[in-house]
Amino acid sequence: MAHIRQALFILTAFIPTAFAGVNPAHAETFGAFKGELIYKGVAGQERVVETVTPFAFEDSKGKLWTVPSGVRVDGASIPQAFWSVIGGPFTGKYREASVVHDYYCDTKTETWQDTHMAFYEGMRANGVDAVTANTMYAAVYWGGPRWVKAEAGSGSATTIVGRPETDAKEPADIVALASKPGVSLDEIRRTIDKALDIGSASSAREKLAASPDCSLVVEPLQADSAAFALCDLDSEDHKLLAARNLKILITDIDTLLSANDSLLLPKIDAYIAQPDPVRWRLINAASRKILRLVSLTMISLNQAKEGLGNAAGEIANATYDPKAYLKSIGAVQRIGATRSMMLNKNISDTPRDPNEVRSWKAVYVELLSRLRDELPKLKAALD
Repeated sequence: MAHIRQALFILTAFIPTAFAGVNPAHAETFGAFKGELIYKGVAGQERVVETVTPFAFEDSKGKLWTVPSGVRVDGASIPQAFWSVIGGPFTGKYREASVVHDYYCDTKTETWQDTHMAFYEGMRANGVDAVTANTMYAAVYWGGPRWVKAEAGSGSATTIVGRPETDAKEPADIVALASKPGVSLDEIRRTIDKALDIGSASSAREKLAASPDCSLVVEPLQADSAAFALCDLDSEDHKLLAARNLKILITDIDTLLSANDSLLLPKIDAYIAQPDPVRWRLINAASRKILRLVSLTMISLNQAKEGLGNAAGEIANATYDPKAYLKSIGAVQRIGATRSMMLNKNISDTPRDPNEVRSWKAVYVELLSRLRDELPKLKAALD
């Protein structure tokens, strides 16, 4: 990516120090800027500007994104590989939206998703055409800053900041995606999420092993257990993310267990009662979904074991028991490994004998029972 960024990078001179916000008639759809953006260059700091007066952007939902005076920004929240698209982050109609985006990427008081959306709406409110705004939104969603909250001990929380591992998508592909006629923001997000997805357990391990500054980030099951690699992290970030991921995944496993693995077991029963290719395909699809969850859990368990387990002495928690913690992780890992092997048997285009599936179910249900017994111990160790 470095050669692409270098090739596309355009060093933009800062032109006027005052710019009156443009609010065309269609701005009502996307929001409107309040006040006037006035800024000045910062002596000795190339490409850095400082706001002279406060201004704000009111988005389409009525939320006010206020930028105070004295804020210094440099456009770094927009991947430099895309600066050639707009001629630099502080030129023309992008200026206000770029300053708002930079400021909230620095303060992180809002989610990274909402912050990137405010950037998009700010561009459209100032008259940027749909294709270019789509491209710049895709650029920040693809390679802009992301941050998540994690517990730091004693009930406090910390913000972990990084950038997604973006080797899976080149700038040219992003521009082509955003330029598709009629493309929606949802389609842009789905396509990029798929490209950045951590993938299978084996590919995830390869990615994380090749990039020591990257760590796994998972989202709850309701978000289809999306997972990506967040990079530019330090060792403490890795530990906190490992614990955060485990708590999310344990909740996801609980969700499945409480419904008796509703994604899979009812389909198993239906197939045993009346085996046919259609019912087998449903088992195949459900097994893939559950295997993904199990794989993400196994990766997080490994990270937690390496990060938290080996640094037990560094964790300021009087109730922390490293032996119990590692024992719980080991037990859940063993169940997960067996479960992975069993689920893989269902990932085949060839339907299995119903009697074999009946025997499979008996073993699988026993695994779920053991997992149900172990999860509270792991929760207690994490808490």
